[in-house]
Amino acid sequence: MTRVPIRVRLTLIFASAMAMVLVAAGFVLYNRLAASLDGTLNQSLRARAADVAALVTQADTGLRDSPSGSYGGPGSGFAQVLDGRGRVYDQTPGLPRAALLSSVVRPFTEAHLRDEPRLD
Repeated sequence: MTRVPIRVRLTLIFASAMAMVLVAAGFVLYNRLAASLDGTLNQSLRARAADVAALVTQADTGLRDSPSGSYGGPGSGFAQVLDGRGRVYDQTPGLPRAALLSSVVRPFTEAHLRDEPRLD
């Protein structure tokens, strides 16, 4: 039986160790990036929800006549506020009168927003 030279063994050990280090570094980097992206997205959505809630509760006409820079302008997005029964309470112009969220998504969303103030 022939023995494997020490150089080959050391090369294989080093390559295996480097592969494990790279996999571990990739895993850590992926998880940190995902957590950072998730946190930024949550913060952005909460800020947008607060803006919409302020427009709905403080404006006389709510989202229908919101300033063009906030939610009515082209490319600025849209907003739709539902009451506790899933009916449309207020929305930006141009949306259909039916609720955009399906009945399957609504209970999941309500369970995660219980700490937010309700509008109905």
